[in-house]
Amino acid sequence: MPNAYRLYRSDTPITSISGQTSLITIKASPAVDTSPTSTKRYYAVTALDSLGNESTPSVTEEITFPVAPVRNLILTLVDGGKPALSWEGGEANLQGFYIFRNGNKVNQIPTPTTTYSDSYYAGDSVTYGITAVNVTGTESPVKEATLPAFAIGLKEGTTLRRGMLETVPVVVALPADAAGSLTIDAISLKIGSLPESTLAGPFTVTPAALLEVQKVAATEAAAPPQEAVVVSAIMNPSPGTTVRVTKSSVASVLGSGTALEIFNDPLVRGTEAGTAQSE
Repeated sequence: MPNAYRLYRSDTPITSISGQTSLITIKASPAVDTSPTSTKRYYAVTALDSLGNESTPSVTEEITFPVAPVRNLILTLVDGGKPALSWEGGEANLQGFYIFRNGNKVNQIPTPTTTYSDSYYAGDSVTYGITAVNVTGTESPVKEATLPAFAIGLKEGTTLRRGMLETVPVVVALPADAAGSLTIDAISLKIGSLPESTLAGPFTVTPAALLEVQKVAATEAAAPPQEAVVVSAIMNPSPGTTVRVTKSSVASVLGSGTALEIFNDPLVRGTEAGTAQSE
C-alpha cells in the first residue's frame, strides 16, 4: 500500500515526472488544486512508498474550464459588523469579478476590486460566491463561502491573572433553529498586546447547545485592571477558503496569586505546629 501520493499539473499531457515539480503531497485522496489555471489543465498522480521511492505517473486526466476560479477566498466577521470578503484572481487579464449573495448576483457589471463588504447583513446565515470574468466575458466556476449564524466569546464572568499562564474559557453557541451542527477547525485567543495563540480543533457545536472550550493563554504581568480579549473561530470549509468570526470583549485582571498568611505558634510537645490561611 502506498505511503503517500503526489499530484502533478502541466500544460501538456504528463508521461514522465522528469523535470516536473509536484503540486501537492498527500497521505490519502482527494488531492485538491487550490490555485488551478485554465492553461495548466493536465493532471497525473504518483505513489510513494515508505522509503520515498516514486512510481511512474498515472494516466493523465484533463480538467477543462475557460477561466480559472478565484483563490484564497477569505470571509471575515468582526463583532457582528459587516461581513468582509477578499480574494485573488486565478489568472491574469481578467475583466473583473461577479459577487453573489445567497445565489443572487450583487453586481451586474464585473468589479475590478478583490474585496466586498455586505451592508445588508442582518445576522442570519448567508452564502457568498465569487466568479472571475475574463476580457471576453467568459465566467469562471463559482467559489463559495458560507457565514454561519452562531455566537462565540469569552465566558461571562471570566477573570484573568497578571503574569499567569492559565486556562481561559471560550463559549460557542448555535441557535436552536440551525439546520445542523457546526464544525470549527480552530479557536484563537488574543489577550491585550500579546500575540494571538491558536488551539486546533475540530470542535463540533450542535443546535441549542453551548460548547465550552478551555484555551491556555497568558496575561501580561503589567496588564491593566481591565484587559481587551479577542476570541476568533476559524473554519476552512474547503481548500483555499477561510471563514473567520471574531468577538471582542473586556475581562477583569487580578493579581498574580493569593496572599498567604502564616501563623507561627510556639511548638509544644503533643500539639500541631502552626496553621496557614489564604486570602
